[in-house]
Amino acid sequence: MKKGIRIVVAAVFIFLISYGLSTAGEDTALSIVVKSKASVRGNKIYLKDIAQIKGERNITQKIGSVCLGSSSRPGNTRSLTGERILTILRSKRFWPVNATITSPETVEVARISQIVSKKRYNDLFYRYVADRIEDNADFSISNFKVTGNRPIPAGAVTLKIVDNSDRKMLGYMSVTAFVYIDNKSEQRVMLSGWVNSYKKVFCTVRTLKRNEVVTENDVKLVRKDMSKLPLNIVSDAKAVMGKRLKRYVRSGEYLRGDMLEDVPVVNKGDQVLIMAESAALRVTVIGTTLEEGRPGDMIKVKNSVSKKIVSARVIDASTVKVQF
Repeated sequence: MKKGIRIVVAAVFIFLISYGLSTAGEDTALSIVVKSKASVRGNKIYLKDIAQIKGERNITQKIGSVCLGSSSRPGNTRSLTGERILTILRSKRFWPVNATITSPETVEVARISQIVSKKRYNDLFYRYVADRIEDNADFSISNFKVTGNRPIPAGAVTLKIVDNSDRKMLGYMSVTAFVYIDNKSEQRVMLSGWVNSYKKVFCTVRTLKRNEVVTENDVKLVRKDMSKLPLNIVSDAKAVMGKRLKRYVRSGEYLRGDMLEDVPVVNKGDQVLIMAESAALRVTVIGTTLEEGRPGDMIKVKNSVSKKIVSARVIDASTVKVQF
């Protein structure tokens, strides 16, 4: 009787050991279930991205880090066949013989992406113009466009415009924006738009004739979009008041810099002092101007004593200077 009990106990013990070993083997065996659809963040596809992996930690980490190839461009999808995946895995030296893998015929792997909004680019372009526009002028932007804005990888986005030129912020403008992902340069985008800059400019309130001198009663300030006007439109009172017109100007016409000139300080027929000097000598004589002129102008002057005609530089209303 006692012998029979010992045999049963021994049999149970052997069964439990066998069952325990079998269970342990099943728990530690590598099991891989590949998904039919998956997504990745980077430019490489790893097994851990597209499959559920069970087994011992060391082997699952190794198997999970197996690269199956390059991913698609951000926003696109790449297909992998189950046969290719199995071929890559079985080529690894550490591939366990008791591993099981379940995979669909085809796996669709999408690349996670993002796209920068047009509003964000618009804000960037607006700040760029605001920082550079002349005299902090009132302005607006119209017809804004973004060219080359494609999906980019996931990550922290930084936008920069690098432009060291001193061009006027007026009319059509285009700049290149650099897109960085996690501080790494990713792509370039072209930003363009029409900059409308508003300023008060001088407009005539009556018809003015050639050689008339402009006074404050002849003009008024009108707010206009400078992008629709010539660049030399006058907005500074010093450039208008007391200046002489070079040509006929209609009422309501905007004044340009090339329409105005300084009033001559000497006129044709004026008597002036002709001066010639060197470091050691100074000679003066009375002369008559044959042309009008402003300070700095070279004009013809007739010497009243010698009757010779010489070229002289206008110094002021009463003095001209010749080379000694």
